[in-house]
Amino acid sequence: MEIAVKTLIAILLVLAAPVAAQIAPQIDCMASDLTAPEYRFCASQAYEEADAELNQVYRLAIARAQVFDQEVAVLDQSGPITLEEALRQSQRDWIAFRNSACEAEAVIFRDGTDAPVVGTICLARRTVERTEELRTFASDL
Repeated sequence: MEIAVKTLIAILLVLAAPVAAQIAPQIDCMASDLTAPEYRFCASQAYEEADAELNQVYRLAIARAQVFDQEVAVLDQSGPITLEEALRQSQRDWIAFRNSACEAEAVIFRDGTDAPVVGTICLARRTVERTEELRTFASDL
């Protein structure tokens, strides 16, 4: 199981490598011999980078939803809820789901030192997935 954790960290850190290099150039997150604190740091950096990108793409999706809602209003085809409202609610629901799902993944390792890393990697992974969903959603409007 430890190999799977290392592989996930390596994949996610490709996204965060530039940020990690700026903040802590002494830690090579791609190294195969990271200590537990270094794994935690690198996983945290991967999540922070993924979360920052998610927030940017979410803002774009909201802006596109607002334009859609204005166009629908002009055509007098508004429904009981706007796309912006639906998107905001879905994001709140997704955050709750992501946090709960990642907590469940971490429970598997609750007695080990990998539990915090597994939870953080899960947050990063699911955040990257959601970012791509929102990016596709925004581009389809």
